[in-house]
Amino acid sequence: MAEKKKFVFAERKKALQMAATCGLSVIEEKVELRGYQIYVVEQWVCDRKVPSNVVNVFTGDESHVIQVAVIAISTAELQHSRPQIQTFLQLGAHLKSKPTPLGEILLTNPGELPYDMDMILVPNGDYDRWIKQAYVNINLRRTNCTGRSSLNLQPPNPASEEKFRSLYKIADTVHFQDAVINLVSLVQIALYLFKLLDKDYVDGLLCDETTHALWAFYASYIPAKTADFHLKEPWMEPHLVAAIISKLIVCRNKLQDAGFTTVKDPFLDHDTFRFDIGDYQKYKNMRITRFLDKDTVVRLNEPTNPIHSLVGQMKVKRVIKSKLDDISGVTNSPLSIETSDPEVFRHHATIESLRAIWRPKLKGDCTLH
Repeated sequence: MAEKKKFVFAERKKALQMAATCGLSVIEEKVELRGYQIYVVEQWVCDRKVPSNVVNVFTGDESHVIQVAVIAISTAELQHSRPQIQTFLQLGAHLKSKPTPLGEILLTNPGELPYDMDMILVPNGDYDRWIKQAYVNINLRRTNCTGRSSLNLQPPNPASEEKFRSLYKIADTVHFQDAVINLVSLVQIALYLFKLLDKDYVDGLLCDETTHALWAFYASYIPAKTADFHLKEPWMEPHLVAAIISKLIVCRNKLQDAGFTTVKDPFLDHDTFRFDIGDYQKYKNMRITRFLDKDTVVRLNEPTNPIHSLVGQMKVKRVIKSKLDDISGVTNSPLSIETSDPEVFRHHATIESLRAIWRPKLKGDCTLH
């Protein structure tokens, strides 16, 4: 039998996924290790290219506990590790391996990290329990809803919640922290379908890669500008959010009108939607990417009948205006034209994923996965 060595990881879910992918033995999915603390590093979380998001620190204090997964790796695998395993076991200048009763752990000397690293102590050493709260608070910071306070793992204060809801027109009845994660997820799925963001980054965190993709969309499509909408730097600006999501919905509508998709909600069923995009590209003798890349979007925007298209657009604009002028301020008509106006967008958010954030009274709550 091959000799194996045990390792402990505080990022349990990530380690267990690695073990499943590589066929490694899982000794413990969750177990306590005493005498240690872990810290989340904000820059590492947002970077996406750093193998780990945490700093493991030995304190020797038995009251300090971290929750870890224990994975066994054979010595043969360690000598010729696959990339997925190497990522978890990379020893940098600030890392060293230390034996514990459960297995080897990689420790960090915080004093050897750059001085500007923002480290947040994880309560009870339970990374998987608290990472969603970190995502929420990072998203609020990156949308300018938390002032200049440093990152923490406390629930958002009422002022931050009020500002975020007001900024993105979030319905008052929607659970706030879910809304923060789900809104970013919606934007990420759209950016993924526009071939601007890797699918691995669709998880509700407004990371550096998502920010770059937001800017790429803005630079590529130059959404209709208003006096309130002119970006000088990349961020999840509300008008840009409306422009991204409405463009995806309009593209879906055009594919449906042409008979290439029956997917009602491309956010929930984006894998099927991609195959439908591929069928359209094949029909048009285009390069089959199965994404709404720039060439595909341009082709979808080509009017088949210019006069009919113009009349249709004018009719849609009149319908939207009349609906918005309605005293109730609410309409069940779907979005038919692209818009960068958050108010117009909100009033016509009729598909399931959008209702979950902007109009939950129409249907029960929905959480993106």
